[in-house]
Amino acid sequence: MGATSSVGACLTRMLARRHHGRLTLVARNAQRLHALRDDLVSGGADAHATLDMSDVRKADLVVLLTSATDAVLRSEHLKPGAVVLDDTQPRNTDASLLDTRLDVTILDGGLVEIPGNYMRGSIGLPRGVAYACLAETLLLGLSGHRGHFSIGASTVDQAEHMVSLAQRYSHLGFHIAPPHSFSRPLNTPAPRSPQLSLA
Repeated sequence: MGATSSVGACLTRMLARRHHGRLTLVARNAQRLHALRDDLVSGGADAHATLDMSDVRKADLVVLLTSATDAVLRSEHLKPGAVVLDDTQPRNTDASLLDTRLDVTILDGGLVEIPGNYMRGSIGLPRGVAYACLAETLLLGLSGHRGHFSIGASTVDQAEHMVSLAQRYSHLGFHIAPPHSFSRPLNTPAPRSPQLSLA
């Protein structure tokens, strides 16, 4: 979902390069969506474009990269056992899904483990975990990069460069963070929605 957003289009193109299954692209702008699908199909990808949110129910893995400011993904959009990667800020999933869909796994996207990282104040993440945008800035600084890097639409080449920098500086602790759900490690129960926890 959000396949035509700046990050969404980049990730979609990366998935098309590395993934051999069917990709269902969901977005609101039909013209951009169909242009992206046509480009992927011409490159050999099995891609389907839709404006209909109900088509998300066919997916085993749902990646959220929309620019929406509220929870757009609801229980009826998810197949049994689906895995959701919510890589949005503000998030596009609601904690009520933890009560209504016990069969679904909701993961927070864009989290990087930086063990030596200490920040004053709280951004709602455990110590040593940061958002990928901060990790990107730190990695670029370590590499000596000067000037702008990812203003505007992200490219696959930029994403691949960041992957290579993360590998290059992995000895400093840069790794994808262990799975989190609603800012808590996956093995820590997340708070349930208040109306259901009081029942």
